[in-house]
Amino acid sequence: MAKQEIAIGDVLFLYVEEFGKNKYFILLGECEDEYVFASFYINTTKNYNFIPNKEVERFHIKLEAVKYPFLKYDSWLNLTELFPKSKMHILSEYAHDPSCLKYSLTESQLEFFRECVRNCGTIKGKYKKKFAKPEQHRALE
Repeated sequence: MAKQEIAIGDVLFLYVEEFGKNKYFILLGECEDEYVFASFYINTTKNYNFIPNKEVERFHIKLEAVKYPFLKYDSWLNLTELFPKSKMHILSEYAHDPSCLKYSLTESQLEFFRECVRNCGTIKGKYKKKFAKPEQHRALE
């Protein structure tokens, strides 16, 4: 049976206009009219052009395909920048194509990513407070 709604911890595969192609996103949290996603780019190696120092490199997390079954190969998750997205837009995309939902993180996977976000120096405090709270529930309104 297909899942009826998206929730915090879900991984979506959506079109990103500035890249001209689909990207994977992890839904990390929500507030008011925004969802926030950590985007990750499917690369078999780290792209050192976007990693200026060791501190930033710590937050490029290796995702092993064996632990994340929607991946075809090991990839890297960039947790150094969050991307707020309109709830209306995301829900519209999901309603149009529910197959954009690719995976739901386990509680331990979700908490690991949130902990990384809370510790990452490149993410503004206001985003950490809004979207990386450990107590935020998975179900969305």
